[in-house]
Amino acid sequence: SGAGEKVFACGLLKIAGLSCQVFVAAHETIDSALEVFILCMTKGERVDTYVAVEGSLFAERICDVVLEYSMTAVEKVITAAASKMRNVHLWKRLGSEFATTFPLSEVLMDELRQCCHHIDMMDIEPRLQSLLTEETNEIQIPWDEIFKSFDRSPLFHCIRFDRGEEINWVVYSREYDIFIDIVSEQSSSMTQNHFRRVRLLLKENFGEQNIAKNASDQFVSFILNWVWDDCWLGL
Repeated sequence: SGAGEKVFACGLLKIAGLSCQVFVAAHETIDSALEVFILCMTKGERVDTYVAVEGSLFAERICDVVLEYSMTAVEKVITAAASKMRNVHLWKRLGSEFATTFPLSEVLMDELRQCCHHIDMMDIEPRLQSLLTEETNEIQIPWDEIFKSFDRSPLFHCIRFDRGEEINWVVYSREYDIFIDIVSEQSSSMTQNHFRRVRLLLKENFGEQNIAKNASDQFVSFILNWVWDDCWLGL
Protein backbone atom coordinates (compact mmCIF):
# COMPACT_ATOMS: atom_id res chain seq x y z
CA SER A 1 0.00 0.00 0.00
CA GLY A 2 2.96 2.31 0.52
CA ALA A 3 1.75 3.25 4.00
CA GLY A 4 4.91 1.79 5.51
CA GLU A 5 5.25 2.22 9.27
CA LYS A 6 1.75 3.71 9.56
CA VAL A 7 0.22 0.23 9.19
CA PHE A 8 -0.77 -1.58 12.38
CA ALA A 9 -2.40 -4.98 12.83
CA CYS A 10 -5.95 -5.08 14.10
CA GLY A 11 -5.59 -8.73 14.97
CA LEU A 12 -6.35 -12.28 13.97
CA LEU A 13 -10.03 -13.13 13.54
CA LYS A 14 -11.83 -16.44 13.20
CA ILE A 15 -14.71 -15.94 10.77
CA ALA A 16 -16.92 -18.83 9.65
CA GLY A 17 -14.07 -21.22 10.37
CA LEU A 18 -11.57 -19.13 8.39
CA SER A 19 -8.48 -17.36 9.75
CA CYS A 20 -8.33 -13.70 8.78
CA GLN A 21 -5.65 -11.13 9.56
CA VAL A 22 -6.94 -7.56 9.48
CA PHE A 23 -4.68 -4.54 9.08
CA VAL A 24 -5.58 -0.87 9.43
CA ALA A 25 -3.43 1.83 7.86
CA ALA A 26 -3.44 5.59 7.57
CA HIS A 27 -4.67 6.67 4.16
CA GLU A 28 -1.85 7.83 1.91
CA THR A 29 -3.54 11.03 0.74
CA ILE A 30 -6.54 11.70 3.02
CA ASP A 31 -5.62 12.59 6.61
CA SER A 32 -9.06 11.83 8.02
CA ALA A 33 -9.39 8.42 6.32
CA LEU A 34 -8.12 4.91 7.01
CA GLU A 35 -7.46 1.94 4.77
CA VAL A 36 -8.35 -1.62 5.77
CA PHE A 37 -6.54 -4.69 4.44
CA ILE A 38 -7.78 -8.24 4.99
CA LEU A 39 -5.75 -11.41 4.47
CA CYS A 40 -7.94 -14.51 4.58
CA MET A 41 -6.93 -18.19 4.46
CA THR A 42 -9.77 -19.70 2.43
CA LYS A 43 -8.30 -23.23 2.48
CA GLY A 44 -8.36 -23.41 -1.30
CA GLU A 45 -11.90 -22.11 -1.67
CA ARG A 46 -12.78 -19.19 -3.94
CA VAL A 47 -13.84 -16.00 -2.16
CA ASP A 48 -17.20 -16.11 -3.93
CA THR A 49 -17.92 -19.60 -2.54
CA TYR A 50 -20.97 -19.80 -0.29
CA VAL A 51 -20.51 -20.88 3.33
CA ALA A 52 -22.85 -21.48 6.23
CA VAL A 53 -22.71 -18.87 8.98
CA GLU A 54 -23.70 -19.76 12.54
CA GLY A 55 -26.99 -18.12 13.48
CA SER A 56 -27.98 -17.39 9.87
CA LEU A 57 -30.67 -19.22 7.91
CA PHE A 58 -28.92 -18.55 4.61
CA ALA A 59 -25.52 -19.33 3.15
CA GLU A 60 -23.39 -16.31 2.31
CA ARG A 61 -20.36 -15.70 0.15
CA ILE A 62 -17.00 -15.89 1.89
CA CYS A 63 -16.04 -12.38 0.74
CA ASP A 64 -19.26 -10.87 2.13
CA VAL A 65 -18.97 -12.66 5.46
CA VAL A 66 -15.31 -11.74 5.91
CA LEU A 67 -15.93 -8.11 4.99
CA GLU A 68 -18.88 -7.70 7.36
CA TYR A 69 -17.24 -9.30 10.39
CA SER A 70 -13.87 -7.63 9.75
CA MET A 71 -15.35 -4.15 9.47
CA THR A 72 -17.33 -4.70 12.67
CA ALA A 73 -14.10 -5.63 14.46
CA VAL A 74 -12.27 -2.63 13.01
CA GLU A 75 -15.09 -0.30 14.06
CA LYS A 76 -14.86 -1.56 17.65
CA VAL A 77 -11.09 -1.03 17.70
CA ILE A 78 -11.34 2.49 16.29
CA THR A 79 -14.16 3.42 18.68
CA ALA A 80 -12.16 2.18 21.68
CA ALA A 81 -9.05 4.02 20.48
CA ALA A 82 -11.01 7.24 19.96
CA SER A 83 -12.46 6.97 23.47
CA LYS A 84 -8.99 6.52 24.99
CA MET A 85 -7.62 9.45 22.99
CA ARG A 86 -10.49 11.62 24.24
CA ASN A 87 -9.79 10.60 27.83
CA VAL A 88 -6.08 11.41 27.45
CA HIS A 89 -6.97 14.79 25.92
CA LEU A 90 -9.30 15.67 28.81
CA TRP A 91 -6.76 14.59 31.42
CA LYS A 92 -4.05 16.77 29.88
CA ARG A 93 -6.32 19.74 29.22
CA LEU A 94 -7.57 19.89 32.81
CA GLY A 95 -4.28 18.67 34.27
CA SER A 96 -0.71 19.06 33.04
CA GLU A 97 -1.59 21.33 30.10
CA PHE A 98 -4.24 23.39 31.88
CA ALA A 99 -4.32 27.08 31.04
CA THR A 100 -6.69 29.67 32.46
CA THR A 101 -7.09 31.11 28.97
CA PHE A 102 -8.91 27.97 27.80
CA PRO A 103 -12.70 28.19 27.84
CA LEU A 104 -13.68 25.77 30.59
CA SER A 105 -17.08 24.28 31.30
CA GLU A 106 -18.24 21.92 34.01
CA VAL A 107 -19.34 19.55 31.25
CA LEU A 108 -15.67 18.73 30.58
CA MET A 109 -15.09 18.03 34.26
CA ASP A 110 -18.12 15.74 34.40
CA GLU A 111 -16.83 13.90 31.33
CA LEU A 112 -13.46 13.46 33.02
CA ARG A 113 -15.10 11.98 36.12
CA GLN A 114 -16.84 9.38 33.99
CA CYS A 115 -13.59 8.04 32.52
CA CYS A 116 -11.53 7.60 35.69
CA HIS A 117 -11.42 5.74 39.01
CA HIS A 118 -12.67 7.38 42.21
CA ILE A 119 -11.20 6.83 45.68
CA ASP A 120 -12.63 8.37 48.84
CA MET A 121 -9.72 10.23 50.43
CA MET A 122 -11.18 9.64 53.89
CA ASP A 123 -10.35 5.95 53.45
CA ILE A 124 -6.62 6.50 52.96
CA GLU A 125 -5.83 9.78 54.75
CA PRO A 126 -6.93 9.82 58.43
CA ARG A 127 -5.68 13.38 58.98
CA LEU A 128 -8.34 14.66 56.61
CA GLN A 129 -11.03 13.43 58.98
CA SER A 130 -9.51 15.54 61.76
CA LEU A 131 -9.31 18.61 59.55
CA LEU A 132 -13.01 18.46 58.78
CA THR A 133 -14.34 17.80 62.29
CA GLU A 134 -16.10 20.30 64.49
CA GLU A 135 -12.93 20.80 66.54
CA THR A 136 -11.46 22.84 63.71
CA ASN A 137 -14.18 25.46 64.24
CA GLU A 138 -11.91 26.96 66.88
CA ILE A 139 -9.25 27.55 64.22
CA GLN A 140 -11.75 28.94 61.70
CA ILE A 141 -9.94 27.58 58.67
CA PRO A 142 -10.47 29.95 55.71
CA TRP A 143 -11.00 27.34 53.02
CA ASP A 144 -11.42 29.86 50.22
CA GLU A 145 -7.95 31.24 50.94
CA ILE A 146 -6.45 27.77 51.18
CA PHE A 147 -7.77 26.73 47.79
CA LYS A 148 -6.56 29.98 46.28
CA SER A 149 -3.11 29.21 47.66
CA PHE A 150 -3.23 25.82 45.92
CA ASP A 151 -3.60 27.70 42.66
CA ARG A 152 -0.59 29.91 43.46
CA SER A 153 1.62 26.93 44.27
CA PRO A 154 3.89 25.43 41.58
CA LEU A 155 2.89 21.98 42.87
CA PHE A 156 -0.81 22.34 42.09
CA HIS A 157 -3.48 24.22 40.29
CA CYS A 158 -7.06 24.60 41.44
CA ILE A 159 -10.26 24.97 39.42
CA ARG A 160 -13.45 26.23 41.06
CA PHE A 161 -17.02 25.60 39.94
CA ASP A 162 -19.94 27.35 41.66
CA ARG A 163 -23.08 25.22 41.52
CA GLY A 164 -25.87 27.01 43.34
CA GLU A 165 -25.68 25.84 46.94
CA GLU A 166 -22.45 23.93 46.31
CA ILE A 167 -18.84 24.77 45.55
CA ASN A 168 -16.70 22.29 43.64
CA TRP A 169 -12.93 22.65 43.95
CA VAL A 170 -10.77 20.46 41.74
CA VAL A 171 -7.11 20.43 42.80
CA TYR A 172 -4.57 18.91 40.42
CA SER A 173 -1.27 17.52 41.72
CA ARG A 174 1.40 18.10 39.08
CA GLU A 175 3.82 15.68 40.70
CA TYR A 176 1.44 12.72 40.89
CA ASP A 177 -0.85 13.56 37.94
CA ILE A 178 -3.95 13.11 40.10
CA PHE A 179 -7.05 15.22 40.71
CA ILE A 180 -8.59 15.83 44.14
CA ASP A 181 -12.32 16.47 43.75
CA ILE A 182 -13.90 18.41 46.64
CA VAL A 183 -17.55 19.40 46.97
CA SER A 184 -18.80 21.54 49.85
CA GLU A 185 -21.83 23.60 50.73
CA GLN A 186 -21.84 27.36 50.22
CA SER A 187 -21.22 28.05 53.90
CA SER A 188 -18.61 29.61 56.13
CA SER A 189 -18.96 26.77 58.62
CA MET A 190 -16.01 24.38 58.85
CA THR A 191 -17.81 21.28 60.11
CA GLN A 192 -17.47 18.02 58.29
CA ASN A 193 -21.13 17.98 57.30
CA HIS A 194 -20.49 20.86 54.94
CA PHE A 195 -17.94 18.86 52.97
CA ARG A 196 -20.00 16.47 50.92
CA ARG A 197 -17.20 14.80 49.00
CA VAL A 198 -13.40 14.61 49.01
CA ARG A 199 -12.12 12.03 46.58
CA LEU A 200 -9.20 11.24 44.32
CA LEU A 201 -9.64 10.91 40.57
CA LEU A 202 -7.17 8.46 39.01
CA LYS A 203 -6.58 7.26 35.47
CA GLU A 204 -8.21 3.98 34.51
CA ASN A 205 -4.85 2.24 34.14
CA PHE A 206 -3.58 3.56 37.47
CA GLY A 207 -2.67 0.53 39.55
CA GLU A 208 -0.34 2.00 42.17
CA GLN A 209 -2.18 2.62 45.43
CA ASN A 210 1.01 4.16 46.80
CA ILE A 211 0.65 7.01 44.32
CA ALA A 212 -2.83 7.74 45.67
CA LYS A 213 -1.53 7.71 49.24
CA ASN A 214 1.38 9.99 48.37
CA ALA A 215 -0.92 12.45 46.61
CA SER A 216 -3.28 12.45 49.60
CA ASP A 217 -0.37 13.07 51.96
CA GLN A 218 0.85 15.94 49.77
CA PHE A 219 -2.62 17.51 49.69
CA VAL A 220 -3.27 17.33 53.43
CA SER A 221 0.29 18.36 54.33
CA PHE A 222 -0.10 21.46 52.18
CA ILE A 223 -3.24 22.42 54.11
CA LEU A 224 -1.63 21.77 57.50
CA ASN A 225 1.46 23.79 56.57
CA TRP A 226 -0.74 26.65 55.39
CA VAL A 227 -2.71 26.63 58.66
CA TRP A 228 0.51 26.48 60.69
CA ASP A 229 2.04 29.41 58.81
CA ASP A 230 -1.18 31.38 59.14
CA CYS A 231 -1.23 30.79 62.90
CA TRP A 232 2.35 32.06 63.20
CA LEU A 233 1.52 35.16 61.21
CA GLY A 234 -1.44 35.80 63.49
CA LEU A 235 0.68 35.78 66.65
